[in-house]
Amino acid sequence: ANFESLPDALASQRLTVALSKSTKAMFTAYRQVVPFVSQDRVFTPDIAASQKFLEGYAINQK
Repeated sequence: ANFESLPDALASQRLTVALSKSTKAMFTAYRQVVPFVSQDRVFTPDIAASQKFLEGYAINQK
């Protein structure tokens, strides 16, 4: 299972996910860098982009 995409997957099924304000902000910023996995593809670029995003993301940003 791809748990990173759980909010996306639930949204696509019209289910509601309640994320905290800070988690939602991080998830939204992350999705601008790494798109939802809607079909099979090579994940190497996504993994590299995810690492770069996480290394540069300030946890306390608003």
